[in-house]
Amino acid sequence: MIISHRLEFAFFRIPKTGSTTTELLLRMTGLFDENDLCSGIPRYGIRSFTVPEFVRPVLLRKERGMSKKEDWPIGSMHTTPTEAVDQGLITEAQLNAYTCYATMRDPLDRAISAFAHHVRIPALIHQQGVLRKYLETEGSINNILTVPQVDYFMYNGNQVCTPLDFSDFQASVRTMIDTLLQHPNAGPGINFPVMPNFNKTWGKDKTANKETMINSDPEIRTELLGRFPDDIALYEATYADRTV
Repeated sequence: MIISHRLEFAFFRIPKTGSTTTELLLRMTGLFDENDLCSGIPRYGIRSFTVPEFVRPVLLRKERGMSKKEDWPIGSMHTTPTEAVDQGLITEAQLNAYTCYATMRDPLDRAISAFAHHVRIPALIHQQGVLRKYLETEGSINNILTVPQVDYFMYNGNQVCTPLDFSDFQASVRTMIDTLLQHPNAGPGINFPVMPNFNKTWGKDKTANKETMINSDPEIRTELLGRFPDDIALYEATYADRTV
């Protein structure tokens, strides 16, 4: 998560949408300083600004039956707009006035990414019954990786974040950097000629995707469609030429 009152900007990090790479690139521009609210990126040794690293709101997670154990390692990385307002990090008026972004991903592709993250061992991912067994666990529902994307775009029933396209990652990150550089309070900053992807999940199996894991199994597809109806509606409304 990044909230800059100085630059009137916010980026809310949705899990499994390339948000680690995105925040890392935004931080590397040099446009943010210790007056801004930035979550840390522990795997790259990037410390947080202002926001304590392992302070995380748990109200919404508790409503879904999540335990503190499932919340504590996340720090402030995946704070939603509602949680940010509840913590006093930003106001509703600021959410509506600032340029706010979050990255949107096909909900079923995101579900498979969460599954692959959970399993991690490529040899197991495609074994018969492993996905079904995962979907039957509590962790496949009450998990930070599967929090609905719509929670990151909406506040009090109104959309406050502009969706960025996960399938066009470089253009999405460049859109945010260009927006930041145009703000009168921005310093010179750095604009990248090439957008690298730093987030290479250990053991990731690129053959684990919607086509191979979900569309080939009507029962699993039906179940997942039922789990993320609001995400699907928002995704298809945002990208009229796409269907989940």
